[in-house]
Parts: sequence; C-alpha cells; structure tokens
Amino acid sequence: MIKPLGSSLILGAMLVALTTPAQASSEVEREQAMAQRHAHQYEAAEATLQGALKRNPGDFALLCEIARFKDYVGDYADALHYYRKALVVTPNDFATQVMAAHEEIMLTHYDQALKACEGLMGHPERQSAPRWAQSRLFVTLGSAKAMKSMEGGWSMLRYGFSIKQDFETAYRLDPDYPRAGFGLGMLEVKAPPFAGGNMAHGMTLVTKAARMDPDDWTIRGNYVQILLDSKAPEAKAQQERWVSDFGKNPGARKQFPKLFKVAEGN
Repeated sequence: MIKPLGSSLILGAMLVALTTPAQASSEVEREQAMAQRHAHQYEAAEATLQGALKRNPGDFALLCEIARFKDYVGDYADALHYYRKALVVTPNDFATQVMAAHEEIMLTHYDQALKACEGLMGHPERQSAPRWAQSRLFVTLGSAKAMKSMEGGWSMLRYGFSIKQDFETAYRLDPDYPRAGFGLGMLEVKAPPFAGGNMAHGMTLVTKAARMDPDDWTIRGNYVQILLDSKAPEAKAQQERWVSDFGKNPGARKQFPKLFKVAEGN
C-alpha cells in the first residue's frame, strides 16, 4: 500500500511546481548581483539585475532587489519606481511600503513620507512584520519629522518634540537593526541637551551601527564626519578606509563630497 505524502512534502512539491525556471534563475542572479555590489562592481550588478528582470518582469523579490540596489547607488527616483512596481505585484507588503516611504524622504517628499508612515501605523501586518521592518517604520517616521521640523515655525512645534520618541521606539523594537541605532545616535549627537542630545551615548550608538553594517556608506560616512569634526585620532584612518571602500559609489560621492575632496587632495 502506498502511504499518502505528509503535508510538508506536499507543500514542498507544490512550491517546486510553482517555481518557474525564470524565477529560479532570477534568484541566482540576485545573489550574483549582491556579490558584485559588495565588490563595488556597480555597473555589472545593475546589468545582472536588469537582465534577470527582462526574463521575469513580475518577480516581486527581484523588483525589490533592484530598488535596494538603486537606493544603494543614490538613484532614489528609480528606487521608488521599482518599489512601486513591486507593490503592483504584491500590493499590501508592509516592508516594501516602508522602504518606499524612505525613498520619498530621500527625494525630499517629506509630506508624502509622513502620510505614508502615518497610514502604515494601522497596517494589518505591522505587528507581525519582521522586527527590522517595524523598526524601520519609526526610523522613517522620525526622519520625516526631523526634516519637516527644520522648516521651522508650525512644523517645528508640531513635530520637534516627538522625533526622539520615534527613534527610541525604533531602537526598542530592534536594537540589532543598524539604522535604528544610527538614527537615535545621530539625533543625540546633533541635538542640544534640552532637546534630547547626549554626545557620548549618541557616538556609542553610531559607532556600534557602523561596525554592525560596514557596507552601509551612509552610516559610515556620518561616523567618519563626526570623527573628523571632533578631531578624533582615528579620524584620518577611518576616512581613508571609507574612501577606499566607496570611492566608486555615485551616491556616496554625491552625499559626502567633502570627505572625498579632503582625502583625494582636491
């Protein structure tokens, strides 16, 4: 007598059957592109991803990977474009909506970012989403409020005193998520004491974030800038390492031109 398949085997068989050759290929190409990105081979990484997309244009994971790549090289308009395309495929994905809101900030669309974050507070999957995504929502919300408060006037009064609370919530939700510690740390480094500033603690958080994710040029660039501003003994060595690691990244060069200018003697 032939025994029936167990439920896990049936599920596995179904997943194999539902995985097309194009999807399997795109997974391999996503991993290849990630390796190329880590090796700072940005043109090769984009070519790999775009080639995979031509063969499987509706692949949600691939569209998100292209969006992440575009963000990494500082092409925020394209990053938002690909996150939106991913949301056409999977409309209610919480993490993707959070990252799309982040791109709105990078494009200086602060009102849109705030509206998106406030809407995501009631998302049915917020509480069950990965911890990093829950944390990133509050990082993005706090960042949008910070940028709006810099406009002064009513915006500063409306948002200024809740910014630190958002970053503290982000850090509490996932203290191992580098962007959460970085966001809270930068606020404490930059803000005066009456507004929640704490230079020593903030620097500890930023340093920890830079060590946790050395491939994040934004975190490390800000870390190096703080070291330079404070004339720390290790500042020059850290700057040279940062320039060596990210000298080919157009986003890093655009956001931190002074770090390159000083290091390259221009």
